Amino acid sequence: MSNFNFGNDFNFNGGMFGDIRQKGIIRDTFDENGEPIVYDIYGNPVREEAPATVGQVEEVKEQFQENKVEIIAPKATKKKEDWSINMPTSNETLINRKEFNYEVLISLLLESKWNADMKETHRYIYKNNINFTELSKKAGVSVNTFKKAFNNLIKLGFIIDTTFNDERVYKIPQKYIGGNLLFDVKFLDDLLKLLHKNLIRIYIQYYKYCYKNNNTGIYKMPQAKTLEAVGLSVNGKNKDYLKKVNRLLEKVGLIEIIEIKHHSGTPQEIRCPHYKESAFYKEILNKKE
Repeated sequence: MSNFNFGNDFNFNGGMFGDIRQKGIIRDTFDENGEPIVYDIYGNPVREEAPATVGQVEEVKEQFQENKVEIIAPKATKKKEDWSINMPTSNETLINRKEFNYEVLISLLLESKWNADMKETHRYIYKNNINFTELSKKAGVSVNTFKKAFNNLIKLGFIIDTTFNDERVYKIPQKYIGGNLLFDVKFLDDLLKLLHKNLIRIYIQYYKYCYKNNNTGIYKMPQAKTLEAVGLSVNGKNKDYLKKVNRLLEKVGLIEIIEIKHHSGTPQEIRCPHYKESAFYKEILNKKE
């Protein structure tokens, strides 16, 4: 409890505050009607205003309602760098099909929109907004190759030609029967910039196996099986290309390759950290800061 000093702050001889006026006002004299006279700090009488009537109060409220401007808070929007998108991962129905192109699908998704309020399970891109020249550059393919892959994605059901808000749109589903994995859009954007055909397909083949085992699993599939899984012919040229892609994925920090000495040879084991724990993704975050 604090020690409150009554000392000279209060004068009990001349009323509550004596000659010191409370907040500049005293009521120590009365008019002819017996009503107290209010003085300012200089001793001048101050006329008190009569309280407003009920009618006056209602009139002011009506004027306020007439002049009031309704303020609507803007809808929350997701910044482009904040959202994530699903990637299909099924081997049986997808990864090993040559007509499916990850690069084209991702380039479209990066330009797509999503209605967060409606909690849609798909994204969409307005038909009139599609620039095939720019999108093909982003995907790292020619315009003709892009359009061919684009039409294949429509045939496969990964792009749906429909209408939204009375405008023609291409709807891109984000729920896949054969399985899917969620990736940060920044990650996919930079993965696309590596510009190696089938690199994303190969990486997802590795990643999904490790991911299924809480990123503690090891990918041990032989080269031939890996090529078959991603829809590539098993031949010397593709085996060399797979080695090249593996070296690049390891260099950028997406996978770790371990060679295991064995009496029958030296097989490779591939480990994939969670993509957000990879050196590749950490470098992306460093660049954004």
